[in-house]
Parts: sequence; structure tokens; C-alpha cells
Amino acid sequence: MTDMITIRGFVATTPTLNKLPSGLPVANFRVASTPRWYDAQQQVWREGTTNWYTINSYRALAQHANRSIFVGQPVIVTGRLNVKQWSNDDGRKGTTVEIDASAIGHDLNLGTSSFNRAIQPDTQGETQKSSIPDTSENGQHNGISSESETFHPSENAGDNAPDTHGLVEGNTTNNEAVTAMV
Repeated sequence: MTDMITIRGFVATTPTLNKLPSGLPVANFRVASTPRWYDAQQQVWREGTTNWYTINSYRALAQHANRSIFVGQPVIVTGRLNVKQWSNDDGRKGTTVEIDASAIGHDLNLGTSSFNRAIQPDTQGETQKSSIPDTSENGQHNGISSESETFHPSENAGDNAPDTHGLVEGNTTNNEAVTAMV
């Protein structure tokens, strides 16, 4: 089955980063997706059946997901749907639903996030400089080394910068960027 699918849900397991025998990085984690709706007649929120997905990501997406995705965070995943039937030695049968992800991101309906651009090595293995200025202290931002940089639209867009409505960025102890009102 090669259907493309997009799901919303919450990360249920810590991503694990491994390498295939070829050296290709692969990260796997599980996402729980539960439909929720408001029942106007009963004036209560209702929840449907939870669907569980195993998310597989490869190459740079695997490495970035491993550094960016944590248990409990709301995510949106797009990728190729794989439904697999299985049975074990005891005769027990089941179905596994996997998504080979092409994109993973935080669900911004439920919070804020920050973006750190990954700097890719050139064909000779030399790290390329980004046109984005380094706005961090000592080459570090949110605990991440200078291999990645944070993009600040207000510093890079000149007069076309969006209004941040009084929001400023701060650091937390677990290396996640947060936004606070001033």
C-alpha cells in the first residue's frame, strides 16, 4: 500500500536513532491519535478510539526528529502509509500501522516552536556558512552547537519583519525554546 497520509497526535515514545547496515540513519517513534469533538447536546467533550502509529524516518529527517521530538509533544506527520498483518509463534495475529515519514513537525495549534536551520556539509565535507547571522552566545543557542543556527525573522527581514505582539524567546533547562509575554 502506498497511500499518503497526514496525522495529528501526541508522541508516545522517545525516538530511537539507529543505522541500517548501509549506514543510513533511521529514527522510529510511536504517535497516538485520538479524535476529539464537542457534543453540543450534552455540552461535553467526547473522545473517539485512539489509533497508534509507528513513525519511521530516514536520513536527515531521522537525525532532526531524534533531536527535536519528545514524548508528550503534539506533532503532525505526513508520509507513506504501510499496513502490515502479522502473526507470532503463539498464533496471535495483529495489524501494525506504520508511516514512512516525509515530514514531521510540531502542531502549532497547541503551542509554539522554534526552528534551527541545519547546516549541510559541501561535497568535500567542509561545513558551509549560512547567510543567517549567528545570534547566539558562544556559538550556542538552546544548547545546540553552531552546527545549527536559529532563524529570527525580525532580525533578517528588515522593515518587512512581522510584529511579534510582545513575545520574546527564552531558554529552558531542557534545551527547548519557549515564548513568554513581556
